[in-house]
Amino acid sequence: MNFKTKVIAKGQKPLPFHSDITISNPDSNPVHWKVDKDALDASKVYQMNPTEGTLEPTSTLRVRVTFNPHEPTEYVAKIPLYLDNDTSKPYLIIEFRGEGADAKIYFDRREIILPPVPLDIETKATFLVCHNGYENQELRCKIANEVGKLPIDITFPDGKNLGVTKQKVKVEATFKFSTPLSFTTFVDFFDDEGNKFSIPISGTTDNSIFTVYSFLQRHADEICFRVEPNKPIKLDQSVVTDMESAKTNFGGGIAGRAFSKGASSVVSRTARSLVGYTPVRSDILERNCEFVARWFNNMISANLMENFPAAVV
Repeated sequence: MNFKTKVIAKGQKPLPFHSDITISNPDSNPVHWKVDKDALDASKVYQMNPTEGTLEPTSTLRVRVTFNPHEPTEYVAKIPLYLDNDTSKPYLIIEFRGEGADAKIYFDRREIILPPVPLDIETKATFLVCHNGYENQELRCKIANEVGKLPIDITFPDGKNLGVTKQKVKVEATFKFSTPLSFTTFVDFFDDEGNKFSIPISGTTDNSIFTVYSFLQRHADEICFRVEPNKPIKLDQSVVTDMESAKTNFGGGIAGRAFSKGASSVVSRTARSLVGYTPVRSDILERNCEFVARWFNNMISANLMENFPAAVV
């Protein structure tokens, strides 16, 4: 019997894993059976109930076997089974096999990628923290400080507790900064025993149109540029109508369309989460690809590129 890999439950009364085996007597006479209790006790992690009995002719009996690992290692036990009190030679050897594994925290993705945004505009990514083996665990987290203190906020909209009835929690990471910055660091999560589980997080904020061009394409109908004397061009986050923009002209600047207050976000478990940010519309992507193909044909290669990126992938 192979229990395979089982997580060592963290709690005051961890429940063992169990499976059933069936013993049959196809003979026309009753038979008495029993297992070697000493070998069973020596395993320390396997138990059987019952360990002996009498089977009537053509009858069957279901025996429950439990596996309760307490170390992250492989457990193998060979238990002799005897018939009719003849202990000189076992009728057969029952082999139990299983492996223990520590409880762990894991994530619904390999890394968190915050969408690139202009200065002073919030970017947000939502991801899931999952677990395997905890009975009741309150999450604790902090941002690694290898690159210095970063203005990253981590919030738990549905609470921090994981457990038997709650296998995952939603986590939101937000970032906003007033000067150009690009970073990669880690969000570290800790369990009650101090074990650390980390996930990389990356983000960029800049005042360069080249850097945040994907943001401009995703929010083409919402962006609003502000131009003021002796100051760089910036995207404005004020929510105003086109008519109000024309009236106020943002303090003498060049006004565009209104920009919504909502953060540039990534919603987990959707198509957006697969790329790490809200995708650019497919029609805009197609135009971008056509532009790259034309530029490549005119500037670099003598061979005609008909389709980008298929021609180079």
